[in-house]
Amino acid sequence: MSMSRPLTPWILSAPALLLFSGLLLAPLLMTGLLSFHVFDYNTGVKNEYTLAHYIAVLTDPYYFEIFWRTLWVSAVTTGICLLIGAPEAYVLSRVRSACWSFWPPCWFQWWSGPLAGACCWGRGG
Repeated sequence: MSMSRPLTPWILSAPALLLFSGLLLAPLLMTGLLSFHVFDYNTGVKNEYTLAHYIAVLTDPYYFEIFWRTLWVSAVTTGICLLIGAPEAYVLSRVRSACWSFWPPCWFQWWSGPLAGACCWGRGG
């Protein structure tokens, strides 16, 4: 019995993929189902179903403002990352290895995360 070569990686990674899918999808499914249940502060979750939670979220201007602000901040952040990252990626693809040591913006970008983490861990926060 010989397995075909292209199928071997999928068969070998199937247990991990199944475990990952179960650990990801089971909580999402349970949360989705629970969101349709009625909740009472005295008795907790009841075995009744309603759409009132979704109607409240979709009709309340407060939630609309929060969703809009979240989308706006994510779009601005994506734009800034593209404006900074695309030119830097282009320059890095063109730079020779001898010039690599003279490109400080790369140093800052690569070391800022680990340095910030080390400072925060060092202060106990």
